[in-house]
Amino acid sequence: MKKTLYKRGLQIALPVLVLLGISGCTPTIHPSPDLLVQDKKSKVEKQIVDRPFKDVANTYEKMSRKCLNFSIRYSGDPRYNRTGTFVYGAKTQRTPNRLRVSMQKYMEGTEEYMKTGEIPYGGLYIGVVDIVPAGKNKTQITFYQLDNFAYHIPDEYMHAFNGWSSGEYVGCPTIE
Repeated sequence: MKKTLYKRGLQIALPVLVLLGISGCTPTIHPSPDLLVQDKKSKVEKQIVDRPFKDVANTYEKMSRKCLNFSIRYSGDPRYNRTGTFVYGAKTQRTPNRLRVSMQKYMEGTEEYMKTGEIPYGGLYIGVVDIVPAGKNKTQITFYQLDNFAYHIPDEYMHAFNGWSSGEYVGCPTIE
C-alpha cells in the first residue's frame, strides 16, 4: 500500500514539477554574475547619463553597501502556513574603468544548499549592474536581471538605481 501511494505521488508530482520548470517558476541558477550577464534570457536595460563615471561609480558603491543588504519577511497562502525570510545581498567589484554590482537572494533555511554547491554562496544571482565610462562626462549603466517573477530585482530598487545613476536620488528605497 505504501509503495503504491509513493508511486502515485510521483506520478502526480513529477509532471507538476516539470510544468513549473517549463513555465519559468524555477530560475536558472547562475554560479557567477558573468553567466547571468551572458544568459540570453536575462532582461537587459541600458542607459547613458550625463555624469562622470567616477561620480556614478562612487554613488553606486556607497549606496550598495548601505541599501542592498537586507531581508524581507514574507507570508504566503495561509492555508499552507508558508512564511519565511528572503535575504538579499550585494557585492561590488571595481576596476579603473568598470564597477560591477552583483545582487543575490536566498530564502532563510536554504543555507545547506550553498554548502553543497547547489546554489552559489550568498544565494541566486538575481541581478548585475555594470557601470562603465561612455565618453567625456558620460556613463553607461547596464542592468541585467533574471526574467523571472520570483527572482528579480524589486521594482523599488530599479527606481532607486535610476536615481543613483542620475544623481537625483541617493537614498535607500523602501519595500513594504
